[in-house]
Amino acid sequence: MSVRSERDLCKVLSVGRSTLREGMRALDALGLVQVMPGQGTFLVRSLLDLLRETRQTLWRIPERPGLSVRQHRQILAAIDACDPRAAKRAMREHVRGARQFALLAGQQAE
Repeated sequence: MSVRSERDLCKVLSVGRSTLREGMRALDALGLVQVMPGQGTFLVRSLLDLLRETRQTLWRIPERPGLSVRQHRQILAAIDACDPRAAKRAMREHVRGARQFALLAGQQAE
């Protein structure tokens, strides 16, 4: 599936071309899109598929599910308390932890 042109995406997303290109490179590195110079950018797989695979990998680590639930509760508590700083801090901690577990899971698979 072809992705919209750079010009269209820049307009829709209200970003400059360099920002868009940086984002496309990141998506390419994740294997979500394939950038083919002169031909366009094509969707390889959806972000939802990547998230499903990551979740399945992370949940194979015994302590991860309980930790994830506790972190989600912290995030929701901060949102309920109308504390955006605490919510942002809790979300960053959750993402950081998920990345660490993903690296660990990748090492265990080798």
